[in-house]
Amino acid sequence: MKIAIIGAGAIGKRLATILVQHHDLTMVVRREQQKQAIVTHGIKLENGPTFTIPATTTLPSASVYIVTVKSYALPDILPMLQQITNDASILFLQNGLAHLPLLKQLPNTYAGTVTMGAQSINDFTVAARGSGLLRIAAPVQHKLMHLNSLALPVESVSDTTALLWQKAIINTVINPLTAIMRISNGELLTNASAYATMQAIYKELQQGIPQYCPLAPFNMIEQVCQQTAYNTSSMLSDFLAERKSEINEIVGEVLALGNAEKMPKLSVIYQLLRAIEERYI
Repeated sequence: MKIAIIGAGAIGKRLATILVQHHDLTMVVRREQQKQAIVTHGIKLENGPTFTIPATTTLPSASVYIVTVKSYALPDILPMLQQITNDASILFLQNGLAHLPLLKQLPNTYAGTVTMGAQSINDFTVAARGSGLLRIAAPVQHKLMHLNSLALPVESVSDTTALLWQKAIINTVINPLTAIMRISNGELLTNASAYATMQAIYKELQQGIPQYCPLAPFNMIEQVCQQTAYNTSSMLSDFLAERKSEINEIVGEVLALGNAEKMPKLSVIYQLLRAIEERYI
């Protein structure tokens, strides 16, 4: 298939190194500097091969567009997305829940979640941090299922809202705690105080969003921590690099859509991380 990945951050570059082996792929980036870096160097997998991949700052023709920019950057690329013709499919892979309304504004939009880990080293280099699964809220016969490969298994799910809420709950328990404690995902299990805090946050979610919490049982969150034990969460990476994080799009949305009064500890963690972020944003 002819595929365009919009956004060349960690996940965008990681997906590119997989999909380019089976598809006609183009990277769409915002900065001319990154475009030139990818054109010159290709996209390099740390301790692995380098892939020659075209890059552009304008919208190319494609059958499938995979949007991997951070959720807060979606309004900036909306004019570009509105240029996409009706016969192309748009797959959104953002964390959080803030992009749900956008899925209704454009034709042929689909939501997905990806569980593989990745760390951006520079504009053209990415480190793989474990394998993972791409789950897409689309019918099993849809062309998006053709993204499936040994390196990137694809699973069809039926409920967009359930898919995104499950990932949001997992991220809400893991990401803010790793960011504020400056620890890896696995340390949430091995550090007694961190584990107790994780349990306390999950209990609040059971009270604040009881209709969605069963989508992500606590043992599922523990399993994610085990599978990504040595990973630095995306939120911790953002805070360490003093970049804008997705704290609003993940935790802020959970608090806004749930009963925030029943989630006081999560509310405090949210405000603490917002305060830290405001120092440099």
